[in-house]
Amino acid sequence: MKATKKKITALVAIAAVSTTAWMIPATPASAAPSSPVILFPGIGGSQLWGIPNGYNNDSGNGSDIVWVDKAADHFSLDVLVNDEELKYNLELKHATTGSVTDVVPTHSDVRVWPLTDNYGLNGITHLDADNWDVTAYFNHMIDRFAADGYVPGKTLFGFPHDWRQDYDKSFDSITQKINQALAASGASTVDIVAHSQGGMLMKSYLLAHPEMAPKINHYVTMGTPFLGAALAARATSSKLGGYNFSLSGLVDNATGYTIAKTAPAVYHLAPSYRYEQLMFSTYGRGTINSASNPAYTPLNASQGYYTQLRNFETDKALFDYSSQKHNAWDTTAPSVQRYHIVSDSVSTEAAYNYSYCSSCWFSDPNQVDYIMKAGDGTVPLISAQNPGNTSGQIYYVHSGSQGAAVDHMGLVKDDNVISKVISILHGYPSAPVAGIDSTPNTALNNKSLTSYSLTAAPQELNGTFTVTDSAGRKEKITFLEGKYISEGPKTGVLIRTGEVTDEHTGKQLLNVQLMLPTELASDIEFVAAEDSAVSLRTYETGAEGVKNKQDLGTYAHNQKQSLKIKHRNGKANIQH
Repeated sequence: MKATKKKITALVAIAAVSTTAWMIPATPASAAPSSPVILFPGIGGSQLWGIPNGYNNDSGNGSDIVWVDKAADHFSLDVLVNDEELKYNLELKHATTGSVTDVVPTHSDVRVWPLTDNYGLNGITHLDADNWDVTAYFNHMIDRFAADGYVPGKTLFGFPHDWRQDYDKSFDSITQKINQALAASGASTVDIVAHSQGGMLMKSYLLAHPEMAPKINHYVTMGTPFLGAALAARATSSKLGGYNFSLSGLVDNATGYTIAKTAPAVYHLAPSYRYEQLMFSTYGRGTINSASNPAYTPLNASQGYYTQLRNFETDKALFDYSSQKHNAWDTTAPSVQRYHIVSDSVSTEAAYNYSYCSSCWFSDPNQVDYIMKAGDGTVPLISAQNPGNTSGQIYYVHSGSQGAAVDHMGLVKDDNVISKVISILHGYPSAPVAGIDSTPNTALNNKSLTSYSLTAAPQELNGTFTVTDSAGRKEKITFLEGKYISEGPKTGVLIRTGEVTDEHTGKQLLNVQLMLPTELASDIEFVAAEDSAVSLRTYETGAEGVKNKQDLGTYAHNQKQSLKIKHRNGKANIQH
C-alpha cells in the first residue's frame, strides 16, 4: 500500500512541474536517478575548436573556438561573426584516399575537434565560449537535470561531436562515453536524450551495434528528422540558397552552404527516398518541383522526384551514400525503449518550387517558393513522426510552458518539454504535461500563407522591416548583409532568406521572403539604410500548393523613402 501511495505522489509531483517553477524537482526529495543521462546535441550544436587557423587565436594558447567564434562586429542586441573565418576553418573537402565520407579541412593548417570539457557538458551548454544568449543550447535543460538530482560526471554527461562528419566516425567515442557513464555511476544502463541530428546519430549507432542495446534504458529524441528535412537539402544546394543553421543574427546562408556542401552528416539529414514517397502519396509532389525537369526515366513518380532532388545537391556521391544508409534507417528502429517528442505547432518548409526566370532583369532568376507544412520550423512533422516502426511512443508538443508554439530549438529549452523528458526517465511516461499529448495536430498542413519576396544586392536590403499586425503589435526585423534579428512582439511573420545569382550580370543577390497568414491584415514597411532597387513578387502557399503568383516589379528608392505594403486577404497594396 505504501509503495502504491509513493508512486501516485511521484506522478502528481511530475505533473506539477509544468505549472510551477522549474526548480521544483520532478520526483519526491530528488531521488537519485537509476540511470545516468547522456545528452546528444544536433547539427551545429557542439562547440568546435581548432588549431592552428588562418585567423586570430584569441585564447593565446595555440587553439581557438571556430564554431561559434568571438564577435567581429556588434549588431544591435546580437553579435555577428566573421563569415570568412567560419568558411576558412570549417569548409571540408574529400580526402585523396579512403571512402566517400573521408573528408578533411580544405585548408591544411586547420584541425578541428569538439570541446569535451566538464564531461562533455561545456561543449553543448552554449555554442560559443562567451555564453551569448543567442547561442544558448542545453544550458537550461542541464540546470533542470541538476535540480532533479543529476550530477555532472556521475549521472549527467554530454556528447559533443563534430556534427559535419559521417555518423560512423563517432561510433567508437559513443561506446567510450556509454562505458564512462556506467563506470562513474555504477549503473547497468544509461538513458539517452537526443535533440535533432543527435537522435539520428544514436539511432544509426544502435542499429550498427545492437549488442549495446541492453545497456540503454530509455532512448528519448526531440525533433529528430528521421526521414530527413527539406532544410538540409537547401543547406547543401547553392540553387536553393543555403542555410544559416538557425543562427540568423550570426551566420549568413552562403557561409552555411560552404560548411554544408561537403559535410557527410548534413547529407544524412537531406530528405530520403521514403520522405519523397510520403510527399508524393500525401501531397502529390516531390521535395523539389522544378519548372525545367531533368531528363530521367523514373520507375515511379516518387522515384522521378527523388532523381530531381539529387540533381540539386552539390555532392552527388555523398547524397547517394546517405540514400543507401536511409534504406536501412527508415524502415527499422533499435530494440530499446523509445520515446519521440515532436512539435507540430510551427509552419515548416517541407518542399520547394524552383524555376528559372529567363526573361527577368535584375529580378530573382532563381525563384524559390516555399511549401509550408506542420512541424517545428526546422523538421517537418512528416519526418519527425516516422522513426522507423511503431514500437516507440510519440508525444506531440502543441504549445509550451508560455502557451506559445515551440520551435525546433525550443524543444530543448521549454520547461514543459523538459518536464516530459524527466517524467519519461523516471518511469512515468504517461504523466500529463500541459500542451503535450499523443495525438498530432496537422492543422498547419492546410494553413495559407502569403509570401512577399524581395530580391536585391545584399547591401541594398540593409535596413529595417516593420511588420504591424491587426492588433497593432509591431515587430522590427533589422537586416545587415543578409543577417537579421527580430525585436518586439511577435506578429506571426515567418522569415526566409537565400542567396541567388543574377544570371544576366553574375551578381550575387539576396532573397528575403516575409510570410504572413493570408487571412490576417498586416502592414509591412521597409526602410533602407541606403539607396536601393528591390524587385518584389508575391505568392500564396498552402494546402493547394503555390498559387496567385505575381511579379510586382522593381522599386527604386532612397533612404528618405520607404516601401509600404498593405496585406489584405492575400492581396498587396503597394505604397511607394
